[in-house]
Amino acid sequence: MKKDLFIFLLIVLFSSCLNNKILKTSDEEKNAVEELLTFYGGNCEYGSYFEISNDGSKHYFDLKLKESSLIGNPKTDDILAAGVAYRFYNSLKKEANKFDQINTELIDSNGMTKKYTFDTSVLNKVKSEMPKTKVAIDLLKKRDYFGLVDLCDTTNIVDKKTIVASLNKAENEYGILNDFQIFGFEFYKNIQGQTNLSICGIAISSKENHHLNIVTDPNDTALKIVLFNYKF
Repeated sequence: MKKDLFIFLLIVLFSSCLNNKILKTSDEEKNAVEELLTFYGGNCEYGSYFEISNDGSKHYFDLKLKESSLIGNPKTDDILAAGVAYRFYNSLKKEANKFDQINTELIDSNGMTKKYTFDTSVLNKVKSEMPKTKVAIDLLKKRDYFGLVDLCDTTNIVDKKTIVASLNKAENEYGILNDFQIFGFEFYKNIQGQTNLSICGIAISSKENHHLNIVTDPNDTALKIVLFNYKF
């Protein structure tokens, strides 16, 4: 009886080890973590593991960000967590297809924790939308504001001249756009019930940096955007 119980416990222990295995972090993964810390600041605990179940195996990477001054804003924490996952995923080269899910955790100065999960299929969809963002940013850099308005969904355009005038006003305030750095992203439903993707970033400008969102339709393959705005 004791021998049978001992064997049973060994089987359970062995099965547990197989079902959840912690893996060694590669140099490419470490470099990806360093890249996100360069942008967001703070410190990051990280690690990867895979789980085996009856449905198959899944490979995860965990990112726990703390001591960053960007954490703790209820309006932007969700976008920040998405950005942490995306920057890590986007920095991977050979290992980009290695993971099924990126988990992020934000810890604020009071020790409060928020946890998030992002399937890599979602992160890859965001990555596939970046060419649309690049077209919009290039037009802003060239100060081709009519071209930018023409790039937008016409249902969101009432008066082109009014929008271009507001862009000229923004240029007087912030200066000319030099670069665009992605802060994060969020998917949301528009008033028609369709899914839009808001790519939220920091516009590096000649006078003053500011927020800039480029909104796209992830179901539209054309190099067009839905709209843009200057607030998260």
